[in-house]
Amino acid sequence: MKILALRGENLASIQHPFEIDFVNSRLGEAGLFAITGKTGAGKSTLLDAICLALYDRMPRLQANKKNDAEIGLGDEAARLKANDVRSILSRGKAEGYAEVDFKANDGSCWRAHWHVRRARGKADGRVQASEQWLENLENGQRFSGKKQEVLGEIERLVGLSYEQFRRAVMLPQGDFAAFLKASTDERAALLERMTGGEIYSRLSVAAYEKSKAEKNALETLREKLGGICILPEEEKTELREKLEAEKASLEGVLAQLDTLKNYRQTLASHAELENALAAAIAQSEEAEKALKEATPRRDELSMVEKVQPAHADFTQLQHTRLSLTQLKNNIESRTAALQTLTGEIITATDALTASQNILSTAQAQWVEAEPKLRRASEMDTEHRAIKQQLDDMQGQLQERDGKINKARAEFEQKRRAHYQLEEQIAALKHELAQFGDFSGIAEQYQPVLDNLEQYLVANRQYAEAEAEIQKLQHFQQQVERDLAGISRQQEILAKERGQLEEQLADADTDTLEKAQKEDYARYEQLQQRHEHFRKLQYASNEWLNLLEHKARLIQEKNSLTSVIESATKQLSDIEPTFNTRVAQYEEAERALNQSMAVVSLAEYRSQLEEGQPCPLCGSGHHPYREHNPVVEGVLGSQRQRLQTLQSELRQLESERHYFHQQRQQAQQQMPHWEQQWQELDYHVQRQKALLAPLLEEAGEVTEYLEHDDPNAFGSWVDESHQKAKENYQEMESLYHTLENRRQRLGYVQRWQQQLMQLGQRENQLQTHAHQVAQQKTQSDERIKALQERLVAAKESIRSRHNALDDLYGDSSWLNMLQHYGAERYIREMQQRIKHYLSLREKLQECEKQLTPLVPDMAALEQALKTLQLHQNEAIDAYHILAEKAQQQYKARRAVLDVDDLAGYEASLKSALETARSREKECEAVLSSLTEKRAADRAALEAAEAQRKDTDKQHREVVHRWLKWQQTFNLTESALIQLLAKDANWVTSERAALKALDDAMQVASTLRNEREGRLRESQEAVDQALTWLTERGADDDEKATALKNALDVQKAEIEESVFSVRRTLEASEQAEAQAGELRSQLEKQQQHAEMWMKIADLIGSASGNKFRNLAQSLTLQQLVLEANVHLQELAPRYALQTVPSSPLSLQVVDHDMGDEVRSVESLSGGESFLVSLALALALASLAADTRQLGSLFIDEGFGTLDPDSLEMALACLDTLQADGRQIGVISHVGTLVERIGTQVTVEALGGGVSRVQVRG
Repeated sequence: MKILALRGENLASIQHPFEIDFVNSRLGEAGLFAITGKTGAGKSTLLDAICLALYDRMPRLQANKKNDAEIGLGDEAARLKANDVRSILSRGKAEGYAEVDFKANDGSCWRAHWHVRRARGKADGRVQASEQWLENLENGQRFSGKKQEVLGEIERLVGLSYEQFRRAVMLPQGDFAAFLKASTDERAALLERMTGGEIYSRLSVAAYEKSKAEKNALETLREKLGGICILPEEEKTELREKLEAEKASLEGVLAQLDTLKNYRQTLASHAELENALAAAIAQSEEAEKALKEATPRRDELSMVEKVQPAHADFTQLQHTRLSLTQLKNNIESRTAALQTLTGEIITATDALTASQNILSTAQAQWVEAEPKLRRASEMDTEHRAIKQQLDDMQGQLQERDGKINKARAEFEQKRRAHYQLEEQIAALKHELAQFGDFSGIAEQYQPVLDNLEQYLVANRQYAEAEAEIQKLQHFQQQVERDLAGISRQQEILAKERGQLEEQLADADTDTLEKAQKEDYARYEQLQQRHEHFRKLQYASNEWLNLLEHKARLIQEKNSLTSVIESATKQLSDIEPTFNTRVAQYEEAERALNQSMAVVSLAEYRSQLEEGQPCPLCGSGHHPYREHNPVVEGVLGSQRQRLQTLQSELRQLESERHYFHQQRQQAQQQMPHWEQQWQELDYHVQRQKALLAPLLEEAGEVTEYLEHDDPNAFGSWVDESHQKAKENYQEMESLYHTLENRRQRLGYVQRWQQQLMQLGQRENQLQTHAHQVAQQKTQSDERIKALQERLVAAKESIRSRHNALDDLYGDSSWLNMLQHYGAERYIREMQQRIKHYLSLREKLQECEKQLTPLVPDMAALEQALKTLQLHQNEAIDAYHILAEKAQQQYKARRAVLDVDDLAGYEASLKSALETARSREKECEAVLSSLTEKRAADRAALEAAEAQRKDTDKQHREVVHRWLKWQQTFNLTESALIQLLAKDANWVTSERAALKALDDAMQVASTLRNEREGRLRESQEAVDQALTWLTERGADDDEKATALKNALDVQKAEIEESVFSVRRTLEASEQAEAQAGELRSQLEKQQQHAEMWMKIADLIGSASGNKFRNLAQSLTLQQLVLEANVHLQELAPRYALQTVPSSPLSLQVVDHDMGDEVRSVESLSGGESFLVSLALALALASLAADTRQLGSLFIDEGFGTLDPDSLEMALACLDTLQADGRQIGVISHVGTLVERIGTQVTVEALGGGVSRVQVRG
């Protein structure tokens, strides 16, 4: 695989399009080339572009792959994560790309293209997803597929994964230079990062954590087993006896509570019935009283119904009276309105004459002003044109003044800048001269700082290693004392184990456990059967209560059915008689009404006066004005008959209502009975469903549940109680046997537990001894490694001391370092170097700025003179035009001395239009008033005619109204009072009277029903009183006290039962748990020992143990590959691993008789050779480097002296002689000068760079 060409645009600082042809240009001829440029110019961006085009990834983001924070200044949606490769797009650019031409392993040529853009092609748009394509350069055909498929095809053609490509093509030579001088742990970490072996550290930490977790789990099981408490057999026997006694006491208390509850409910029900009966008697008496008091209301209702025929005439009389009053008022108001309208017509006529005069005056004014307005308007137009020219000229004058002032200010600014730059240059040169010989160090400061830092690191490592060796020696002495103590404890535990094993051998544990298991199973069966009998007894009692309730409901239904049938028969007997009385009443009522028609005006006869005409007949003689005995006798007889019939009807209606109410009440109680029957049936079915399985489980027949006879079922219940008693006796006997055997097994279990605890203690001691021995071994190895580090650190101190002496020329640096301290000395030196470089850059910048100022100042002076000349000419023209504008304004004022012509013209037109509108309004008002007066006269005449007709109707209605008064023999006020009661009052009153009758019927029926129920409950009440009196609970307070006492006793017994049962269950669970824990402990012991062995081999908290082991093997393979490359590059040297330290390296010098040297003793050039060989070896491990036609070496030349640099160049020439093209990335000037062909990344300023090929 070989890189043929690289192209790109808008990648980080490289914003200009660039193309690097590695084959058909000077690069292809050279073989070895340098990629140069200042720090930050964008040299590494070229390598990023290659990786982007091929793999959509970047090397510089690898170390930052966990940083997923979103960065940017815009909104959150527009931000990118810190490890997103799209962040390489140049700031302020809409799109960018990277493109690589390469030759695949099969010899075909391809082009890989990577492209990223912003939304809508705008620089502020959101960054879109990157795109990638692959094209065959020989036939121009593109590979079709998704992005991941394209990446897979590129990897197949290149023959390398991304990680392999990064290690094989872009050699990490700089990392290996640091690798040679690192400590053992640091060297393992560097090798891990370069080879990608992070998994070994994770495995080491995982093994350590797993071993730790398994040991913790083992200790937890031991603590659990030691914390289990098992009760002795004597205590468990006592607890079981106590449990049975408490259960029997609880059953007795529950039976007393049930009886007390039932008897109290009986007494409460009886008291409720007595209260209900008293309420029913009171209700019956109240209803009867209400019936008597309602007799006047019945008479009034009858009279209101009789006078209803007169209601229509009464309503018409009121209507005609109201109409006459309204008509009279209407005639008077219309007469007054006619008089008012006549006055308004006279006023309107005068207003019309005045408006006509105003209109004539306005027309004359408009005719005179119209010609002057036209002339003045024309002159104003001319004046505005001249004024606009003046404004334009004035704006131009002001703009030119601004340009003159700006040019003058710019010229003055340039002059001041020129003076200031000359002063700054002089000051900077003077200050730079003060540095003297230090300027040489400042120019080459990096080697000084690197050697000084390595010197200080070596000193620190030497002191740390020496202190740690002393600490480890004290630790080994303590370890030896711990091992002696562990050995003594192990001998004591072995004696105790022998004694316990002899005791267990004498006990027949298996036989005892087998018999105990069989008896315990039988005991559980008996216990289950006992619980079944208890449930069966409770369910049987509930069944008997349901049967008794069912019998009571059947009796209640029979009683309701009898009431309904009796009431229905009585109603059928009363109905014919009631209908006959109704017909007789209606006939008598009609006869009385006919008689009343003759004397309907009796009240008005008393008001007649002899000689005055009668309003009805007109006669002046009134013979019956005071008395008419015949008529009064007939009327009295008819009224008596009607009252008798009315009384009989009321009696029949009351009886009919009573029986109807009685039937209705019984019918209303039937749904309640049905609901109770349904509820009972639900409880019966539910209880049957509960009881049937219990009977079948007990082996009994369920035919008792199909009959309602409680006596037969009670006999079976007695037999069930006897069986339960026999089962309980057998269970008690077996319980004692189990307890005796459990006590014997308890001793055996305690011996086994003690034996197991001894084993645990022995295992703990063995584990502790193993850990202590391991710690001793580790400390020995650590002391040996530290001693080697002391030697290496001492050698590094010597070599760095010599290098610093060469750079400074003497040892003055050491005195200053010791005087000021390392931190202060380095900080002050860095500050001084920084200050020197800053002054030098400022001097260069000032000289650069001073050069263009002189020509710029001359050009500005000439431009200023030209602008001033043009400004003077424009001012003269402005004054001439202003004089002309003044003369034209005076002529305009002579024509019409008015400023606002439009306003003046509008006012004249408005006055004319207002006069015309006023004339039209006056004409309209006069016409409207005339029409209204004619309409009012016609309406007045119509009202007069309507009043005459209404007056005639009123006299006819008065005549009929007087006749009605005579018909009903009532005064006018009495008749009006009766007619005032409307149909709603009649309906309401009739319903209220009927409600009184219904209430009487209901109260009577309710009273009879409650008297019967009270008699039925008396027997149960007597029985309850007898039981309560025997126990001193004959009132509510004592009964409540008795219940509270029983509840307290019940709660105490239940608490005691629960406590005893919980204690027994906890003991049984503890025994079972102990057996399970022993089994778990044995398995966990084996599991923990396995993981402890694994942890001993590879585990450590930091991951160093397995990492160092794996990396030592990797380093051995790497050394073999590196020696192959060293044989080609520099046959004089060979690498070896130090036998006692697998991660340490040493160098064999074949030219010095195979002398073995430490890597710290290598010179700069030798270090470069060794690190380059290691980098090539790593590339060989990642891929076959013989198939790679392109290699890139990034940095690693900063610490090389001239001789070492020469050696490095010779090595690079050897590499490229094999046909590989090698690119060296560096900013070292000497190296760049020695390599003729260069790819230069030139910084243009403002964060922008440019790529060029030179040489």
